Amino acid sequence: VLEHVDDPFAAMREIRRILRPGGHLLLAVPHIWPYHPCPEDYWRFTQQGVLELCTRSGIAARRLVSTGGGIAAVAQLFNIIVFGAVGRCGAPLFVFTNALGYFLDRVARTDLLCMNFACLAQKET
Repeated sequence: VLEHVDDPFAAMREIRRILRPGGHLLLAVPHIWPYHPCPEDYWRFTQQGVLELCTRSGIAARRLVSTGGGIAAVAQLFNIIVFGAVGRCGAPLFVFTNALGYFLDRVARTDLLCMNFACLAQKET
């Protein structure tokens, strides 16, 4: 939910405070995702942004991975645009587009464009 927090650095400092020494954090944040205010929507994160969040809060990033590569991200954005035009009537198309995006993403994966980032981080002792 860090994209909904006006100060994600303060939120990360609070996460660090409540983690026990040596404790782990699994952090997942959006990179390419449409605006979704519930109630607010402030941030999208890059690889460097996730690493900076961890560094500034005193949590060591151990592993950073992208989720949903470039083709899957484009397929998802296509579905969102079509949904805006036709709503739930497009459900069969969404299933097909998601399956195609998933398959093509596995064949020609690129992490330069992705839907999200996941980071395994650890509070140092």
